[in-house]
Amino acid sequence: MSRWSIANYAGPISLEQFQVLVCEFETLIEQSFATAVIIEVRAMKRIKATSHYLHDDWIMDGIAQDNRDNTFYTTTNVMAVEKGVFESAAYIEVNFHPFNPSFAPSSAWAHCEFKGKLPNQATFYVQPDDQSVAKAMKEKHQDLLFGDGYKANS
Repeated sequence: MSRWSIANYAGPISLEQFQVLVCEFETLIEQSFATAVIIEVRAMKRIKATSHYLHDDWIMDGIAQDNRDNTFYTTTNVMAVEKGVFESAAYIEVNFHPFNPSFAPSSAWAHCEFKGKLPNQATFYVQPDDQSVAKAMKEKHQDLLFGDGYKANS
């Protein structure tokens, strides 16, 4: 899996930046997976609940239910996200899955997240590891800060 982040030098990522970055990422993921992708945009009232450990099923089910309850908006079209939704969200994630898994690499998926604890930064994930996606994003956005996605870019 590859992971990286993109951040503004100053100020949070705007709705327009969010939409551009997600659309560009989607195009690159489709090239990487050799198939169209299905996307799901989820806006949440609070930062997503996660765990670094695999707990008993009842705990993991509780975390998943908390995230479902926390989600106030979903769409399959990033351009449908309106300013009010974007501004109200504490956290936004976008999940990408191959439309035709038989064409894609085994266990292919991608994900990006916005806002949260670092509103000036977006973090991207691709599995399997495909550094060409990160490289293309970096070449296209030389005006932004790039990092490893594990800590703040600034």
